Amino acid sequence: MKKLSVSISILFLLLGASCNAMAESAKIKHLVSVYVDADGKSLKYPEGVACQEDSFLVADSENSRIIRFSYKNSTLTTEGQFPLENAFPIVVQVNSKGEIYYLDGKSRRIGSLSAEGAPKGYMKFADLPESETLILRSFRIDKEDNLYLLDIFSERVVSVNPAGKFIKSIPFPENYGSFSDLAIDQRGKIFLLDGINAVVYSLNEQGDGFSPLSQNMKEYMNFPTGISIDRAGQIFLTDQFGSGLVLIGRDGSFLGRKIGMGWIDSLLFYPSQLCINGNNEIFIADRSNSRVQLFGQAEK
Repeated sequence: MKKLSVSISILFLLLGASCNAMAESAKIKHLVSVYVDADGKSLKYPEGVACQEDSFLVADSENSRIIRFSYKNSTLTTEGQFPLENAFPIVVQVNSKGEIYYLDGKSRRIGSLSAEGAPKGYMKFADLPESETLILRSFRIDKEDNLYLLDIFSERVVSVNPAGKFIKSIPFPENYGSFSDLAIDQRGKIFLLDGINAVVYSLNEQGDGFSPLSQNMKEYMNFPTGISIDRAGQIFLTDQFGSGLVLIGRDGSFLGRKIGMGWIDSLLFYPSQLCINGNNEIFIADRSNSRVQLFGQAEK
């Protein structure tokens, strides 16, 4: 019995050391959590978040609104609140002009607001191929303000210019499970996240299709749902059902799981979209905890 107890103790010590080493290598630390706006109204199941240089936007889904927060010198303030009548925003993005775009989870249409938050209505798309019917799961905006639409009905990524005019379509790869999100890196390369198979795909060199970047990583995560890429090309995934953050290398290699499941600050519960700003700060829509959490990446 004593030998068994000693063995178990050693095992836990080794596991603890391993986890600490992994956490040390990641250098991720909790900065602040956002629960309410300036008026004290609580966030309610926010699903979307988008980064700007000194601010970020939150798709406060159940409250049918977008909120802009300022985050400068570790100081957090509310800059604006923009109600969305009869909408359920699940993804939010911002272009180079500060104009706000969101995906309405009810209608699966993309709505937009001016940089000041004035409603501009839903986007209309022109010159789409007749065979394409859009049912959107997510979208991103590149440096030229073109939109890339994750169309789960026609099984492709559709790009349109800021006015909604069709540019091109890129078909989904064969044998995928279900794509939950997409991302665009600093060079304009597109990445897809297969939530069912836990695989990251990247655009091929020809620019006309997607190839697996990673292996199947289901042993490390349950259902990854959000993807973002930092300036160094490191890939971050929110594991929604596993309530954690997963790091992937530029070559698709698994680098480890960070954070964990829970309700206190620094833990996640059913996270959704995430974004990374120019300071390598990570913003996560911690959906089922009804908050947005900010994490920093310290220098190694």
